[in-house]
Formats: sequence, structure tokens, C-alpha cells
Amino acid sequence: MEIVNKKTENALRLKYILADVAFTILAWILFNLVRQNFFGLNYTSEEPMYWVGLFLYTIGWLGMYALVGCYNAPYSHSRVSDILTSFISTGFGCVILLFAMILNDVMDSYAAYTESFLILFVIQFTLNASPKLLITTYTLKRFDRRGFIYPTLIVGSGKRAKNISKTLENHHSNGFYIIGYAETDEDCEIDNDLIVLKKDAEGFDGGNNELQRVIKDLNVKNVIIAPDKGRQKCARQMLPTLIECRVNIFLISDSSDFAIGEISDIFSIPLIALSKNNMPLWEKNFKWLFDKLLSIIAIVTLFPLLIFTAIMIRQGSEGPVIYRQKRIGLKGKPFNIYKFRSMYVSNVEGHNLRLTGDDDPRIVGKWGHIMRKYRIDELPQFFNVLKGDMSLVGFRPEQPYFVEKLINSDPRYAMLYSLRPGITSMGMVKYGYAKDTHEMLKRAQYDYLYIKNCSLAMDIKIIFYTIKTILLGKGK
Repeated sequence: MEIVNKKTENALRLKYILADVAFTILAWILFNLVRQNFFGLNYTSEEPMYWVGLFLYTIGWLGMYALVGCYNAPYSHSRVSDILTSFISTGFGCVILLFAMILNDVMDSYAAYTESFLILFVIQFTLNASPKLLITTYTLKRFDRRGFIYPTLIVGSGKRAKNISKTLENHHSNGFYIIGYAETDEDCEIDNDLIVLKKDAEGFDGGNNELQRVIKDLNVKNVIIAPDKGRQKCARQMLPTLIECRVNIFLISDSSDFAIGEISDIFSIPLIALSKNNMPLWEKNFKWLFDKLLSIIAIVTLFPLLIFTAIMIRQGSEGPVIYRQKRIGLKGKPFNIYKFRSMYVSNVEGHNLRLTGDDDPRIVGKWGHIMRKYRIDELPQFFNVLKGDMSLVGFRPEQPYFVEKLINSDPRYAMLYSLRPGITSMGMVKYGYAKDTHEMLKRAQYDYLYIKNCSLAMDIKIIFYTIKTILLGKGK
């Protein structure tokens, strides 16, 4: 058995890429033979532009396949998804080539252009989809034979945990391999040799540190939270630790305490995936590209304002111009957020844990209030976007202290960490800044709506509303 990890994912991704390179080159050769022999075009390997065209053709198709998500999450491919992505990407690519290449050919009739387009589509689609299907089929068979596994921990040891364990044991193709249980009550119904983390008065055999150690030592990838009814409180307390461990978290769907989001029916087990969102892979890739390009444009365009703000902060009070603070991001990964300092520097313990109000005495003068009103203090976060810590649109990242409190108050908050946090969000547009954790949870209600409906169109709409809010000075 081989555990699926970054190394194995990169190796499988490389197989898909190399197959696409080889068969795209073959498609170019075959298509040009057709152009030469059936349409009488003198475009052979003896022409220098033939090789230039081959290079651009190959790079172009690889870029297209990358954008539609062919290389994202390689172990989650299915044969149906391979056919659909190949068909859609080939269609878009061939339309581009129709205008960039085919219409430049000298043909005898308009029908010849149509025939050339259809021949290109058939060749490219067949040679793109076939190797993908072979690689995916082989990978799925490896899962069926337990060649690939995702070490999985079940939170719970009662009837639900037992039923889930039996069901997953009979279906190997999803890769779930149960390696242990975290017991949430005294009545353990699991009778086998697997590790069981037992709950005592102080937590799980020494608390959450023990849970983190077990997840790390056993390379746990998935955690299924399936406590029996009345035992959800203990599972809820584990969520911050599980997010920090960056594992894939699944919830039993009939636990109304957690119910939100799309239900994924894994072999008759209805589970809610906390670590996934509803945005298609191709939109995620375009969102990533959109984030980078717009951040570069924003930094270049707003550079004079950035310099002016830095000078005003330096003159206003002593301390650094850029304020760095630890926040929790995608899949619980901590990062340092960048902001223009709008408050006085303080050495008082717990100073950073106090949320800022409208008339907070810590804000530095008139310019500090202007920065917060028009959200100028948030501008350095464009550099966080370039680093990959944040996105333009997501949810507002919080400090670890508040994250734990928020998840304990509302377990749905954990679902937000399937996204990168954003400079702006639906919560910030609709609600604004929060004064306490109660207001944070109110604001999060809008972010729950976003995570169920996230799309590029929604992102663009939120960005426009954010610009409107900033220009009108309605930042709360």
C-alpha cells in the first residue's frame, strides 16, 4: 500500500503532463499531414515555421489543459471527468485555432475550412482523451486493490463509526483506509487492533497535542467526524485542532449540529466535506490568475498612494509602517497578514487580541481613522495575494485565538477554511468590521452563503461592491 501524498501526486501529475506533451506533438504531426495530403497545403517539417508552430501549438494546449483543471488534484480524476474536460477544452482550443491558423490557409471552398476544423477537433480530442483515460483507469484499479490509500481517522467509536467503517471496508475505490478512532464516549463498540484515542477528563490521552501527534505520525489524510447523537460537543472541540493539522474533514450529514454545504454521497455514506468548496476547478484556476494579475495592476496603479500612506504613518507615530499579524488561512495554514499600521504600538499583553471599534483610542490621529474608513490600511494585502496566502475575494482571516472561539461557538465556521481568505468578502461588503466574536459570527453568515455559491461572477460582483463601499467611505 502506498499513501497518497504530495510526492505521489506530483508523480501522477507529471504522467498526465508528459502524456499531453507527447500526444499533442503527435496531433500536430497528423493534422499537418492531413493539411498536406488532403488540402494541398505545403506546410512540412522542412519549413522553419513548422517547428515554431509546433512549439506554440504544444505550449498553447498545455496552458489550456492547465486552466481547465486537468492537472489539479490528479488522484480525484474520474473517466467521466476526463472525457468532459477533454471535450470542453478541445472545443475552446479548436475555436481559437480556427481564427489563429485554419482561416489563414488558402482553401478551395468554405466547406474545406469546416472539414479542416472538424478533423483537427477529432484528432486533438482523441489523442488527448485516450491517454488520460488509460492513466485514470490504471490509478482507479490501484485504489481498488489497495495500492493507493488515504489513511483515515474516525472521530467516534459508537454505532455510526462502526457502520461507516464496515461500509468503507467494502468499497476501496475511494481510497479511505481506516487506521484508527478517536473515542467520544465511554461505550466503545470498536473491537479490533486499530489505535483508539480514548477520551478522559482532560481530553484525548493528553489533549489535542496527542491528537496532532497521531495524525502526523500515521500520515492521516482524512478525518470523518461521526459521533453518536448527543456526543457532538466533543467532536466540535476537536475541529480547531483538525484544521490546524490540515487534514480533509468530513462530517456525517445527519448531524444537524454541523449541517451546511453540499452533501457528497460516498458509497451510500452521506458526508459533508468541510475542506472543499463548490467552485469548479477551471474557475479556481482562472480565479488564481485573476488574483495575481489584478494585484499587480493594483500595486502599480496605487503605488503613489502607498508611498504617501507610508510617509503619513511615519510622521504620525513611532513604530513600523507595515503591521504584521499571524492569521489562519487555507486549510488552517498560519500566515503573516500585512497591513498599514493605523494604531499606536503597545507592549501591553493581549493588546493584539482586542478588536478595534469606531472610536478606538488606539487609532493614530485623523489619518488613522481615514485609513480605516476607506480601507487604505488593507492595501498591503495585495502582496499577501501575490505570495499565495490570500485571494482578492474569500473570507476575513482571523487570529488563532478567535478562530478557536468561533468554531466552538459555531462549527460551520470551520468550512471557511476550504477557501483562501480574501482582502474582501461578502461578509465585509454586507456587514463590515466586527467589534466582538458575536458580530464576527453574524458576519460569517454571509460568508457561508458565499462558500455555497462561490464563482468568478460572484467574485467580480463582490469586488465592484467593495469599490463602491470604499469610494463612499462606508467602511464600518
